[in-house]
Amino acid sequence: ADFISQSSSLWLFALDELLLSIGLIAVASATFRFGVLPTWHGYIGAGAGTLAFINFALELARFGNWRLFSVISGISIAFVGFILQPIWLALLGCYLAGTADSGANRQSLMTSSERFEDSAAKAGDDDDAMFSGAAAADVRLGAAGDHVGDGQL
Repeated sequence: ADFISQSSSLWLFALDELLLSIGLIAVASATFRFGVLPTWHGYIGAGAGTLAFINFALELARFGNWRLFSVISGISIAFVGFILQPIWLALLGCYLAGTADSGANRQSLMTSSERFEDSAAKAGDDDDAMFSGAAAADVRLGAAGDHVGDGQL
């Protein structure tokens, strides 16, 4: 019964690392593809996501040698969770706070959905219908005097 209890919690912690790696790598690839955030942020996210995926494999390797891979996995979890992820979040917050003060950077972040529409149209995706519907909703709200459609916040 104890082994079943340990294995179920092991799978939950391993899944946590897998989902963290998927999220960080997805944000990093979007950073490189669309260029909304600086590339250094993408590199930190890609590194943290890769280490989180390696940690997922180390968590699963605990079934083979529990003592050895528990120590290695614990070090990896501490490095990603206590060093890389807080650095990633703090730098993201500092960057977003800096862009809130400057008008040019703010405008580039506001028009990032338009860049996404252009790249989706070039790729032949049909996802731009969703964005055009959202733009139509913004125009309707702007007509009501809410200033959403004209890019002002």
